[in-house]
Amino acid sequence: MTECPKCKCSKITTGRLAVIGRSTPIVAAFVPDALKWYQFSSEGGAELQSQAFACPDCGMVWTMAAYPEVLREVVSRFGSAQ
Repeated sequence: MTECPKCKCSKITTGRLAVIGRSTPIVAAFVPDALKWYQFSSEGGAELQSQAFACPDCGMVWTMAAYPEVLREVVSRFGSAQ
């Protein structure tokens, strides 16, 4: 990443997404709003990459799907591509 997708700042910082208070790392996933809590265990979400990016100017933090084809499938079934 060379610039923030929101404000176009070029002072991007790399890092990772972490859950505070956990002793072991967990895999983060994108779960569309339309996917109900009881569907999550059987349907899952789209696993995210461990690397993340942050913009110190506007505060936006982002990452990418580990497997784009899984994200496409999850969005096509449970969300919209808006």
